[in-house]
Amino acid sequence: MPDSTPLQDAVSSFLTSLKAASRSPKTILSYQRVLAAFVACLRERGVTLLEDLTQDDVFAYLDTLTGKARATIIHDAGIVRCFVEFLKNEGRLPAGPTIGLRKMKNRPRRLPRILTESEAKVILNGLPRGSVLERRDRAILELLYGAGIRASELADLTLRDLSLEQMRAIVTGKGRKQRIVFFGEPARDALQEWLEVRDRLRPNCPNVFVTQARKERGRPLDASDVYRTVQRCAGVNPHALRHSFATHLLEHGADLRSIQELLGHASVVTTQFYTHLSQKHVFAEYSLAHPRANQREVSMDVRGIDREAY
Repeated sequence: MPDSTPLQDAVSSFLTSLKAASRSPKTILSYQRVLAAFVACLRERGVTLLEDLTQDDVFAYLDTLTGKARATIIHDAGIVRCFVEFLKNEGRLPAGPTIGLRKMKNRPRRLPRILTESEAKVILNGLPRGSVLERRDRAILELLYGAGIRASELADLTLRDLSLEQMRAIVTGKGRKQRIVFFGEPARDALQEWLEVRDRLRPNCPNVFVTQARKERGRPLDASDVYRTVQRCAGVNPHALRHSFATHLLEHGADLRSIQELLGHASVVTTQFYTHLSQKHVFAEYSLAHPRANQREVSMDVRGIDREAY
């Protein structure tokens, strides 16, 4: 029987299901943005009810994405596919609207920027620590590299979840899942110096990191603030520090399961990616240790390895 539900109501139902599944607010906002554009496109074609939705309507929306970055097209098309599959699973749509709409794969991506241990040391040891802003920025970079957390996790970190004495913190990651992370003395000392001056900006704010700018002093940082801070201070993005954290742990003998737990990966398969990032280190060890290794002629460069191949 045809479903006369308005498309906008169907979208609201889908977004509610995402909230019930504990998807992050950022993810839900992204889905909402894409589906709003999808519904607007369908409305222009005179499609306002589920019973009127056809495969041609779905592809008409995809045509509007022409000219955008491939990653954007894959992202937006994937959201529409998820929405339609949700409706099909609930028996509110026939199979038709996504027939032929296969999951698209992104183009092969190069390996992320990974700092060597010496590069990380130079960056972190070279950070100034005099002003309030410098103390905050140093604490941000030390914690990102020392604990391997995401920019969003650092921005959401509260004083209640931070223990300088035990050098650990409770962070909330993807899917609102909490985990315990650890950091070393350099991060602890940097945090201590920052917290000594932090209360002057906004004493009653629960967040560890707040803005120092005059116009919005004391506002909790968000992920974009963290990104800009790391880019300004280190010339890399926060995820490069996270990648470096995991790679350096692996190179010093940490097992994958422990790294998986620290990074908050749902599956160890994701963590196994770092075994390929450390191959350059492994090869260097082989070249130095194996009697039949040709150290002068054999070289290895992993910068162009395609992560999709693994």
